[in-house]
Amino acid sequence: MVLILAGCTVAPSQETTPAPAVLPRAPLDLTPWSAKGKLSIQGPESVETARFHWQRTDADHDTIVLSGPMSLNQQTIQRKGEETLWMDGDTERPVSASAGSSFFMSDTPLILPATLGTWLLGAPSPSPEWTVKVTQWQVAGEWEAPSRVIIRHHDMEIRVIITKWDFSTLP
Repeated sequence: MVLILAGCTVAPSQETTPAPAVLPRAPLDLTPWSAKGKLSIQGPESVETARFHWQRTDADHDTIVLSGPMSLNQQTIQRKGEETLWMDGDTERPVSASAGSSFFMSDTPLILPATLGTWLLGAPSPSPEWTVKVTQWQVAGEWEAPSRVIIRHHDMEIRVIITKWDFSTLP
């Protein structure tokens, strides 16, 4: 009788949940891409915050739009190869000419946009003067990309929150 009952028992069903897909990290040389988010720069004299929209159309071109609360004090920085320009209306000026006249320029050691863009993608700093740490990652299309990055230089800290990545073709 026991053998008959044992043959009639059904093993409890176990639903298996698929393991989350492990996505590859976005390549550091990936183009084109755009990122939107917020950043905060804490220096020895001040703390400044801004929203940003960064577009890297190819390996030699970046357009970075920074704006304060309610889109006030909007600044546009463009990189064309080795040249980094600040847009003063329709006039292009070297970033060095804007020092002290706009936010993020007075207290901040110059980080080349080419370098900073790769740091946003999660690249480590090649310089011992700077440290870059990704503290949180997010799914962005077919890639895993940073959502929180901390960049440090001596007595300065830059905290970046990336709310949206787009790795599709840009307009």
